[in-house]
Amino acid sequence: MRSIYVSCLFSITFLIISHNCYSSYFELGIKGQLGGIQITRVDNTSYDYQLGYGFGVSLTLIQSKFLMVELDTLVMVRGSRTSEGNTITLNNLSFPLLIKSDPLDLGVFFSIGFQLNINIKALSDDRYRHTEFITSDVKGANYDIIFGIGYQIDFLSFEFRYELGLSDIFKNESKFGNVIEKNNSFFFVLGANFKL
Repeated sequence: MRSIYVSCLFSITFLIISHNCYSSYFELGIKGQLGGIQITRVDNTSYDYQLGYGFGVSLTLIQSKFLMVELDTLVMVRGSRTSEGNTITLNNLSFPLLIKSDPLDLGVFFSIGFQLNINIKALSDDRYRHTEFITSDVKGANYDIIFGIGYQIDFLSFEFRYELGLSDIFKNESKFGNVIEKNNSFFFVLGANFKL
């Protein structure tokens, strides 16, 4: 239920900003991203990085090069490898809301934002390739803060993003125990944007 409230807050914020920006315009985009995913544990026994990827669409409100607001909808595959050789894979629907700025109008932009991840499916594979569904052990939603830097040339954009988890991924009563485990990801994002 909380994820519905957060989604509504994203939408309301985006509409308020767009309503107050008369000289602004929108860009519709497609995104693909590839990166390293790690689940970090507060007991300092973090899992190993594993390849993650995602794709989706974006809607960007451009007030000026100094102020851009981007809302993405991404299908993500995230994972991590434990020290015992088990692999945890999370399939998410992610909604990053980013504030972007190109303060010098050189094509180089900085971004900061908040991301809602809705967990769709979770799997665990042991080193013998036995697969177990662990969706019931994973919380329905988790949240990240995003920092990024990128470059825009014509309709193409290249961006490096760091996603820092703000909430626990697993339920306390799960087989993973009471240790808090959060998302920790680096992504290279390639996008193409088209003015509406």
